[in-house]
Amino acid sequence: MVITPYLSWSESHGSVLRAGLRSARGGAALEPLLILPDPESEAFSFSCIARNRYRKTSAVSVAVRELMRCGLTHDRERGERLEVYQGWNHVETAYGFAGLEKWLETRYVDAGSRVFFAIGPILRSNPTNVVRCFELTRTILLDEVNAAVFPMYGVHLILHVELFNGSEEAKAALGMIYEQLEILLAFQAVPDLFVSFKIHDASGDLQDPQVGSARRRALSEFVSDVAERVRRARGALIAHNFANLGLGILDSGADVAAFRVSGPMRIDMPIQVPRKGPRRSPTLLNPGTLSEDTVDALAARWRAKKAFPVPHGVEPQPYWNSSSYQDQVLYASHTRCAGLVELGREYRAAGVDGSIPLSEALRSRIMQSEIRQQLVDLCPSLGGV
Repeated sequence: MVITPYLSWSESHGSVLRAGLRSARGGAALEPLLILPDPESEAFSFSCIARNRYRKTSAVSVAVRELMRCGLTHDRERGERLEVYQGWNHVETAYGFAGLEKWLETRYVDAGSRVFFAIGPILRSNPTNVVRCFELTRTILLDEVNAAVFPMYGVHLILHVELFNGSEEAKAALGMIYEQLEILLAFQAVPDLFVSFKIHDASGDLQDPQVGSARRRALSEFVSDVAERVRRARGALIAHNFANLGLGILDSGADVAAFRVSGPMRIDMPIQVPRKGPRRSPTLLNPGTLSEDTVDALAARWRAKKAFPVPHGVEPQPYWNSSSYQDQVLYASHTRCAGLVELGREYRAAGVDGSIPLSEALRSRIMQSEIRQQLVDLCPSLGGV
């Protein structure tokens, strides 16, 4: 069993996931758990909710604060946001990465992780910056291996969606990622390396009705190629924030597909706090359609029947009426965990039933889904049905 808590939520977030999984499995023992945190490296590449949470933590080093000045683009008017690679180069020259490494160590320990993930700046369609990103990541990784604080190690990559747009620049950058990854996986000092990644898709290109299909297929091919390389090196591949597209990314080759217990159940830019008004109540996962049940739809069903469909182990409740956002997140997390556990049981049963091939069970579920085309694009085993 694997859980992937955000670093900025550490123990409290881990407890939410544990509670949700226990509810879904009827109180079964969940130990030992493998905790693979989401390093939330977006905080060092662009503004997101993690940046504010991190700033509230104690003992934030100067290097960390400097990296949090980075932005995807340089803000000339404000003059305080450094371009991502400019910011990383500045920190390396002025401070080194010792402060960042110690800070990350503390955050991983707080989250209960036995794996240290080295992070780097965002990867875009620029082969030169790809090389630079891997250089920075290797520096941090080797420092930690020499420190020997953790028994296992990994790298975390944040990939801009433009890498999958099919342009010549994107193809060159992807080729360089493969080349740099092979160098990284060949390190004798770091066997069984974990490789985790997430997609930055603020423009929604992967869901775009015109270009989304081609980009999802390019993403699937990329994940398959990376997974093959990682497995040859006896490592594991973790995909963060794929949510209801998780079945597709697992079929593409990822070993773990993480999902959010709050916020949108889709690939999206990092969760941001609204500038005005209360936060939106988290939506629920519908295992039957592999999509979100909106709060408005659930509220209408509740008014009509005092009930709505939920997975085993969860009671329907008007959770959106709770004045505590944390309580809303708890309920949504329990429901999402329980729904995904039900799906897991279904596929496990199909996997041991010789009369129903697992691929056919997957095909049947996807054909009923509201996100059928998205999943077909991401599932190579379905042959593009």
